[in-house]
Amino acid sequence: MPRAGGHDETWWRSSSISHTEAVERAEAAIERCEAADDRRRDSSGLTPLGACDSAKKGLEAAEEKLDRFEEQARRAEVPAGWLR
Repeated sequence: MPRAGGHDETWWRSSSISHTEAVERAEAAIERCEAADDRRRDSSGLTPLGACDSAKKGLEAAEEKLDRFEEQARRAEVPAGWLR
């Protein structure tokens, strides 16, 4: 079985899916938070500052992990098809 960077296609593919799904979950968390903010608006129309900061930090972290993974794959010369 062909290998790249010490791992086989199955490992690269499942890792890629895992990182992509983490980003998608973080994006969904932001959407849920922003929807909740809409419901929490007080009579002035303002929402609490930083209400979704945690969700946004989670997205940043997930995107950074995905970027590092993609860079690792690039350096290991992983075939692009293994990451889809």
